[in-house]
Amino acid sequence: MSYDNWLAGGRCLAPNSTGDCSIEVPEAFTPQAGDYTIIKPRFSAFFQTELDLILRRLRVDTVILTGTTTPNCIRATCYDGLSLDYNVAIIEDCCSSRSEAVQKANMEDMAFIGATVLDAETFLKEGVVMKNVVQEVRDRVEADETAPE
Repeated sequence: MSYDNWLAGGRCLAPNSTGDCSIEVPEAFTPQAGDYTIIKPRFSAFFQTELDLILRRLRVDTVILTGTTTPNCIRATCYDGLSLDYNVAIIEDCCSSRSEAVQKANMEDMAFIGATVLDAETFLKEGVVMKNVVQEVRDRVEADETAPE
């Protein structure tokens, strides 16, 4: 939300804000005992958070991204996740952008660099069916007996 919109109305994410634009957690997403809660101060969920440490400790190798906005938070988290050797899946219709064209362009770019993009219906029916690209590269490097040039 732009600063002007914030000044004009609900002051999303401001102290004491309520409703859809507040920091309140929707009931369906209320953390349960044992859940991890990470406060994300920047676009990427990996930047200045403990997310990478938690995922590595739990031996998680795939992250599934949903949320808003696609060109900012989703894209930054996707790039950082791939850079940190995670398999990244994005549930396309559970993300949002300011326009359909922006959404489509960002999804194409992220798919091009190695993220798996799928819709919610496919995810619910099949889960995330994806190659473990990181492991495939590691396996190829270990199997390659060619001396480096």
